[in-house]
Amino acid sequence: MEDTIKKIVQQEFLVPAMTTKQILDKGLNNQVFYITTEKYPLILRMKKSMSELETYQKEKWCAGVAKNAGIPTPTILKVGIYDDYSFSFQEYIDGIDGNDAEDKAKIWYTLGQYAKVINSIPATNFTLDYKIYVQSLFAGNFFVTNNIFDAETSSRIQQRVEETCEFIFLPKLSHRNLNPSNTVLSTAGVLHVIDWENATGDYAPLSELGEIFTWNTGKENISQFLSGYGLTETAVKEMMRDIQTLVLLRFLGLINRKVTGNNDWKQDSFIQDTIERITQIHNYQDDILFVNNLQQS
Repeated sequence: MEDTIKKIVQQEFLVPAMTTKQILDKGLNNQVFYITTEKYPLILRMKKSMSELETYQKEKWCAGVAKNAGIPTPTILKVGIYDDYSFSFQEYIDGIDGNDAEDKAKIWYTLGQYAKVINSIPATNFTLDYKIYVQSLFAGNFFVTNNIFDAETSSRIQQRVEETCEFIFLPKLSHRNLNPSNTVLSTAGVLHVIDWENATGDYAPLSELGEIFTWNTGKENISQFLSGYGLTETAVKEMMRDIQTLVLLRFLGLINRKVTGNNDWKQDSFIQDTIERITQIHNYQDDILFVNNLQQS
């Protein structure tokens, strides 16, 4: 692997890589490396999949337009393919993971401010088509065939998430994974947003709020984010049904992804807990979904 990395660096930057060090726990879908050269340090993300290049190209565009709008984010310098690897080089930001910052309230408030700017950027080129997405999740009667839900439950769940197909919106850039773990707080005290892998042209701000409520980030954190964004409690309550639908859709997507091609998925406690929470919903048209996650006060 080190030899491959050195060849890619030489090919793209015309200088040798002096050192390479893998950064663990910083990429679920990619290998991530810190690289030094005689010019400057780099971050390299790579995956043994030529199809990943499309995602890297999308990330480069998203990071570029966000940076032009004033959002601090590392510049993605080069993306490409070497042998059967897709790769993406980005600027290295000297700092700490946002999760390690002392003032978490400030981090969440700043993320809210950033989200408002990000969500103002047109992104029709990466529009999420909810109809196609929902159809893909339920294709082949997926949840019934894999003994995840019974037929009646699957049908009722599908009816609820198909409400997203009726969303009418102008696609705006949505990061769709804004949280401290996807930030770097630089030594100069500037918060940088990283990881545009899940970004889409989407239904903002619901697309961002759906992600935040999904992961139960805590009442205080949510409150800080909303304050930074400039959203009132009344405004959020008016959007809450659609937010709930997006939370349910997000969990269905995670189950689908984790179960596909995984014969041991029944041993995964996260999958089992999520399935149990979904099946405990009494009425998919009326009940508050995942009330602990959606609690604001």
